[in-house]
Amino acid sequence: MEPLVRLSVRHPSAIVFLWLVFIAFFGGFASKLPTVAQGHGLTPKGDAEFVQRHIATEYGIPPNPVILVFESDDGGTMPAFRAFIEIALESAHAVPGISVVASPLEHADMMKERVAYAMLALNGNASAIASDMTDRLNSRMPRAELYRITMTGKPVVQGLVNEASREDLAKAERFGIPAACLLLWLAFGGLLPALIPVVAGIVAVTGTMGMLYFAGKLEPLSVFILDVVPMAGLALCLDFALLIVSRFREEVAVHPPDRAVFRTMATSGRAVLYSGACVAVGLAGTLFIPLPMFTSLALGAIAVTLVSLMINATLLPAILVIVGPRLRRKPKRQGSQFPHLSWERLPRLAIKRPIGTSLFCGGLLLACLLPLGGMRVAVPDADSLPRGEAAREAFHTYRERFSSDTGAEVDLLARAADGRWDRREQQELSDFLANMKRDPMVRFASIAQLPLPNKRQAGAELQQHRTFSTASGRGDDERLIRVILDGDSASAETRNWVRDWQGGLTQGSLILYAGGEATYEQEVYDAVVLHLPLALGFVLVINYILLFASFRSVLIPLKSLLMNMISICAAFGVLALAARLGLFGMEGGRIAIMIPVFIFGLVFGISMDYGVFLISRISEVYNRTGDNALAIVEGTSQSGKIISAAAAIMIAVTLPFAGGRIEGVKQLGIGISTAILIDATVVRMLLVPSLMTMMGSWNWWGPGRKRRINE
Repeated sequence: MEPLVRLSVRHPSAIVFLWLVFIAFFGGFASKLPTVAQGHGLTPKGDAEFVQRHIATEYGIPPNPVILVFESDDGGTMPAFRAFIEIALESAHAVPGISVVASPLEHADMMKERVAYAMLALNGNASAIASDMTDRLNSRMPRAELYRITMTGKPVVQGLVNEASREDLAKAERFGIPAACLLLWLAFGGLLPALIPVVAGIVAVTGTMGMLYFAGKLEPLSVFILDVVPMAGLALCLDFALLIVSRFREEVAVHPPDRAVFRTMATSGRAVLYSGACVAVGLAGTLFIPLPMFTSLALGAIAVTLVSLMINATLLPAILVIVGPRLRRKPKRQGSQFPHLSWERLPRLAIKRPIGTSLFCGGLLLACLLPLGGMRVAVPDADSLPRGEAAREAFHTYRERFSSDTGAEVDLLARAADGRWDRREQQELSDFLANMKRDPMVRFASIAQLPLPNKRQAGAELQQHRTFSTASGRGDDERLIRVILDGDSASAETRNWVRDWQGGLTQGSLILYAGGEATYEQEVYDAVVLHLPLALGFVLVINYILLFASFRSVLIPLKSLLMNMISICAAFGVLALAARLGLFGMEGGRIAIMIPVFIFGLVFGISMDYGVFLISRISEVYNRTGDNALAIVEGTSQSGKIISAAAAIMIAVTLPFAGGRIEGVKQLGIGISTAILIDATVVRMLLVPSLMTMMGSWNWWGPGRKRRINE
C-alpha cells in the first residue's frame, strides 16, 4: 500500500484524473448491468436437472413453461369461454419468440369447470424475454367482461422479481445516500469531510457495476447482485473512508497535509487493508457453494471490496492532500458532533463491572439466539412476490385446480435398463406403483399423460408432474410417474424421502431417477447446507491468520471471530422470530435459503471491519503504554464514535431494503440491519471491553508483543 500512497501524495491531481476516467468509462455501463443479471442462479447440477434436460432433449419439451390461466365468471358460457381462449392463443402464437405448445381446447384435462390453462414456450433466454413479454402479450390479449387471462410460471415470476429488485434498489438509494450524508455530517460536524466518503462510495459502486457488466457478458449473473453490490459497496467504502478521514483530521491538526496522510495510512490505512482482506475472505467463502448465485455474489462483492480498497489507497489520499487544510477540526460546538464523553462511559462501565456486563450482554444475546432453532429455510417461489400480484394468484389457482397446492411433487423417470420396455418392465412398474402407494409419505402415485405439441406448434413445454404420451413412438423405453407426497417441499421429511433416490435407484430391470420441484428444492438445500462447513472453516482459518498477522496476538483473533459469530447468529434468531410472527411485513414463516449465506458473507466482513478498527486503536495505546485498562478506555472512546457512525450509515443503507416488495430482499435488509445494530452496540461497546478487561495481559500474549511494548 505504501508505494500507492506515496504516488498519490506526490501526484494527487493525476490520480484524481485517472479515477475520473475510470468512472467516466465504467459508469456508462453500470446502468446496463440488469441486462446481464437476469436469472436467480439457484440451478444445481443433479438429478432434477438431468430429468428435466432428458425430457427436453428427447421430447422437445422445454423446462420452464409460461402458463396462461383463463378464468370465467358465473355469467359466462362454455362456448364463449372456449372462443375467448382460442382468440387469446392465436394472439399469443403471433408474438415473435413465443410458441403455444399445449392448449385446453385440445386436451380436456387442461380445463376444469370455469378455469383452464395453456402452456407457452419462450425461444431464447427465458428470463430476458419474460422481462418485456408481459407488455407484448397483454397488448395482444382479448378483453372481455366475463373472462380473464393471467400469466404465471417461472419465467414470468423471475421477470417480475427482476423488475421489483430494480425498483427496490432505486428506492433504497433515494433514502440511503441522503441518510448517509446526514449521518456523516453529524459525525464530522462539517459538509466537506462528510462528502468525501460519499463520493468514494458512489465511485466504488458505480465503477464496479460497470465492470461487472463486462463479466456478465461472458457468464450470466444472478439478479441478486443488483442489490448486493450497492449494499456492500456503499457500506464498505463509506466505512473505510470514514475511518481514514476521521484519523486524517486528527493528524492534520498537528502535521502538514502530506505528512498527515502518511501517518493516517500507516495506522488507519493499515487497519483498512487488513479489514478489507477479511471482508474479501469472508465473501470468498461463498465460492465453496456450487451454485451460480453464490458465484455471482462472491464475484460482485469481492470486486466492489477490491475497488473500495484501491479508492481508499489512492483516490482518498490524493483528495486529502488537495483539501487537507480545509479538513482541520474546528472548535467543538454544542450539537456539532457526537459527544466524545459518551463513548467513554460504556467502556468505563464494562471495565468497572466486567463480569456483570458480560453476563448482561450474554443474556441479551442468548435471548436473541433462542428463536434460531426454529428457523426454517426454503427455495423461493411465486410467493416471493407481494400479495395481490396477479402472477402469484394465478400460480396458486393453477396449483389448486390442476396440480397440488399442499403436497410436494416429484417426477420419477423410470427407464428400462436394457433399453427395451416389455412385459417384464411393465410388471415391475406395476409392482413398484403398488408398493409406492403403501408408503405412508405418498399421497398419490400414478402414470399420467402429458399433451404433446400438435403439428403446427414450433416447440413444446414441460408441464411438470404429468407424464408424456408414447403415441408418437417416443419414450417407448421409459415412463414418467407423478408422485405427490404429504407435506411441503421444504420439510425435512420430504427432503429425506427425495434424497434416497439421489443418483438413480435400481428396481429389478428398471432404473428410476427423481426429478420435479421437490427434488430441485432438495438439491438446492443440500448444495448450500452440505458445503457450509467447508466455507465456514475456510473463512475462520484465513481470518484468524490475517488477524494474527495484524495484532501478533493468539487470543484476540479467537475472541474477534467468536464475537462475529455470536452477533450474526443473534441476528439470525431475530430474523427467524420476525418471519415466524410476520413482523416487518414478512409472511410465510420461512427464510429464503440464500439469505442466511448472503447475510453471513456481508456481515462477517463488515463486523470484522468494526473489530479491526476497535482493536487497532486499543492496540496502539497498549503498545505505547503497556496499560491494558487505559488502552481499552482510550481506544474504545477514540473508535467508538467512528464505529457507531459507520454502523448507523450501514443501517441507513441496508434498512430501506426491508421495505422492498420481494420477500428475499426484505429479509436481507432486516437481517443485515439487525446484525450490524447488535454488533456495533452490545458486542463492540460492551461485551468486547468487558472480556478484554477480564483477560488482562493475556489479550496481548503472542510473538512480538513484548518487543513492541518496549519500543
